[in-house]
Amino acid sequence: MGVIGMDKIILFGASSVGKTAYEKLRDKYDIIYFTDNDKQKWGSRLCNVEIISPKILLSLKGNSKIIITSQYDAAIASQLMEMGIKKFGVFNGDLNKIDYFDYSEINNINRKNNKIALIMSNNSGSNTYALYKMMPDEFKSKYEVVLINERNRNNNYYLDLFESKLVVHTHSNFFSDTQLNIQLWHGFPLKTLSYMANYSSDIKAKNNIQWDKSDLIVSYSQTYSTLMNACFGIDGSKYVVTGVPRNDLLLKNNSKAEFFELIGKKASNKKIIFYMPTFRETLYGQKNGIKEQFNILDIKDFNNEKFDTYLGKQNLVLIIKFHPLHVDQATDCIKNARLKNIYALEDTKLMEANLDLYEVINAADLLITDYSSIYFDYLLLDRPIIFTPLDLEEYEKDRGFLVEPYDFWAPGPKCYNLEQLTEEITKCLNDDNYYKKEREAICNIVHHYKDANSSKRVWKLIDELMIC
Repeated sequence: MGVIGMDKIILFGASSVGKTAYEKLRDKYDIIYFTDNDKQKWGSRLCNVEIISPKILLSLKGNSKIIITSQYDAAIASQLMEMGIKKFGVFNGDLNKIDYFDYSEINNINRKNNKIALIMSNNSGSNTYALYKMMPDEFKSKYEVVLINERNRNNNYYLDLFESKLVVHTHSNFFSDTQLNIQLWHGFPLKTLSYMANYSSDIKAKNNIQWDKSDLIVSYSQTYSTLMNACFGIDGSKYVVTGVPRNDLLLKNNSKAEFFELIGKKASNKKIIFYMPTFRETLYGQKNGIKEQFNILDIKDFNNEKFDTYLGKQNLVLIIKFHPLHVDQATDCIKNARLKNIYALEDTKLMEANLDLYEVINAADLLITDYSSIYFDYLLLDRPIIFTPLDLEEYEKDRGFLVEPYDFWAPGPKCYNLEQLTEEITKCLNDDNYYKKEREAICNIVHHYKDANSSKRVWKLIDELMIC
């Protein structure tokens, strides 16, 4: 303490994020205290720095900067503003830097009874983005609705969150206890989560607490509600079957011409294949399965040029859409291979065009995936799906499935080599009845609603909550 010439800072969040922040910031700042809402930590030390009660912050106001070092940043930011502390920083772990926010020029920061915040994380099937786009006209004038992008945290980010009476989100709920909130999540669960997964008991407990804060949880069906509650273990009455908003975009958009324009190619009569593999890590650093990036489709005997030639002869194009956190893989593979019929679809292109993935995948005539739950939604289109479960045994051991057997729940042919893949692509695109009954069976289990009115049903729920 007392390092001359260094700014004094207090780190709000005495846990793993706080420890990481300390290691990254200690050479640049004089870290005088940690603070945390956990009373059990007060008076103890982390990284040999004392942990104090947040109540003490008011007496230290003006002498040091407060830096939020927690995944609960939104809730802590609200807490600070309620305490009258309107200037603070947030540790950005991805970039190892501090982002500063200053609301000191705003005299009165209060919750607004007509304000709603919709939180989106990306353009790859965002239920909140879809909900915003599908907002009925009557609610546009009735409520102040803000769409907040977690990846673009401008200075209004925490202010908009703090002022909102209701927050709608698609991931874990880290918002204030004094706000209403609706959980939309981001897909039907094929793989295990939380209580049903190999997470630590601490993570499972935190997930349960956060999910229990939800006032309502939007559901696909009773099957979905049952599976999700096995994972998070909360009051089952909070689940409301409405269908999910992003499927409205899936069902209402079908323009191949617009899609070819999006990827920078002239419109053609070529059939489109989407390849969308699962994200093979968890937010907690666990890696699932043994599948490596052998090639574009992860098949060991795969030959880029041979498959590209096959696509050309069959009048097909392959669009690769990796998870947003893995997008560089697809781009690098295709750039290096210089292929004519294989393209990468990046999130940046979707963002620039103000589009969500679900507004373009309707252009696909065929979907290829391994364990990505996007295929559950694609079933609504009643189009063929090919599965490439190359490391099924290992993946099942590492991550596990909520529903079994995989062969039943994955209603399409399974391919393990290039010859199988090309044969099944040809068969799928030339026989409308191939695996049709199997797709219908799973679709009926997963989806209670098969229309394009899920957003209307969710907005009705929002309206009912807001007027309570």
